[in-house]
Amino acid sequence: MLRRTFLGQSARILAASATAPQVIACTSTEEAFPDNTSFSGNVLIIGAGIAGLYAAHLLMQRGVDVTVLEASTHIGGRIRPLTGFADFAIELGAEEIHGQRTEWYKLIASAGGILQSADGGTDYVVWNGQARSDDTLSGDSGFRAAQTFVEQATNYSGATDQTVGQYFRASGLSAQAAPFVNAQIGNEYGTSMDRLSLRGITEEDRAWTAGDRNFILTNRSYLDSIRTAWSDVVGRVTTGAVVREVDYRNSQVTVTDQQGRKYTADRVIITVPLTILKAGDIQFTPALPSDKISALSNIGMGAGMKLILHFNRPFWPEGLGSLYGNGYVPEFWVTSAGRSQNQFVLTAFVMGEKAEFLSQQGSGATEIVLKELDALYAGRASQFVTKSYIMDWTKEPFIRGAYSFPVVGGGLVMRQALANPVQNKLFFAGEATHTAGHSGTAHGAMETGQRAAREVLVN
Repeated sequence: MLRRTFLGQSARILAASATAPQVIACTSTEEAFPDNTSFSGNVLIIGAGIAGLYAAHLLMQRGVDVTVLEASTHIGGRIRPLTGFADFAIELGAEEIHGQRTEWYKLIASAGGILQSADGGTDYVVWNGQARSDDTLSGDSGFRAAQTFVEQATNYSGATDQTVGQYFRASGLSAQAAPFVNAQIGNEYGTSMDRLSLRGITEEDRAWTAGDRNFILTNRSYLDSIRTAWSDVVGRVTTGAVVREVDYRNSQVTVTDQQGRKYTADRVIITVPLTILKAGDIQFTPALPSDKISALSNIGMGAGMKLILHFNRPFWPEGLGSLYGNGYVPEFWVTSAGRSQNQFVLTAFVMGEKAEFLSQQGSGATEIVLKELDALYAGRASQFVTKSYIMDWTKEPFIRGAYSFPVVGGGLVMRQALANPVQNKLFFAGEATHTAGHSGTAHGAMETGQRAAREVLVN
């Protein structure tokens, strides 16, 4: 299966001699924290997703007094399992571990996780109205051209930035190739190719260091692993604390939540999703610096959803990796593969404008998705389906979207501006603040938590 980390694999080989952007990144906990780092004050962390929890864990290991505020009723952020739907936990958010050279990979493995490669299987593409394997399409010149476009998209060197969609339409490829290209690039980056910066994905792909292998966790959920590895933090999280104001005019920062409760801290790490900052849900006094406001406007984050479909028998080809569609669902995959022998579950993975449309349909989105499968498999999807579940991240009040992506006019420089501390009091983490190509990933979020914790200690 092609996944985000593979999109530019060929391009990275071609561009091996190119100079990658100079960015700030932490590669290991040992490198990030010199032995003599310490901090005698207290730290407040806003947000109990991966970035916030990991920052809290690292600081608490060094004796720092830490409090974590979480707006929702549960920890984990965009790490969320669906239990009881099948005989295994289904990940509603981040599902694959992208790369083997990350702290996230090591954490899951060390917490008792059984990891299996997610790179096997045969991919199918809807081409000329039929689902055909990529092997059988290898002789189709139009499909080969589309594959080449995908491989070279992250090696863009043009003088002017543009969206992937604009670049595609100027390429002369047939309109039939558009859904495949959108699925492989736009959808994987959390949006559509008409909103995604070509220069931005090139820049991020060249900075990628996590590795080119992908994995799934087969024996438990990611949240279970987090609770095991960071058990010291879980008891320090106050849920239901919706932060409305951060006042950093004085020597200590005062944070006020929706219920009027006030918290004071010497330093505050803000890890809320990009959409929450964009919407102005948190009032900063004084206002955030202009470069940070500009950064918020020049990093994208939009609609994203997963539709989970349970069937009483499989009707798709044996060994299916991904199915790339040409309708409202850019990609399906077999969620139960490697996790269960007697449960049959598909995930429909939808981002961008297509997710916006399906979100508006409410529960009716399931019927639309089943009809797409019925058209390919002679009505068997509707015949064999037993239940469904929609995870619409756009409708989650404290998240409101999938994950961040580069827009035209943005780039890693905007992520750096978003990540920069303010007055040595406010620090920022979360996948959108990753400055070294790992945005939009669980390991990227974790790395930013590490970076923010280091900044608190070292500054």
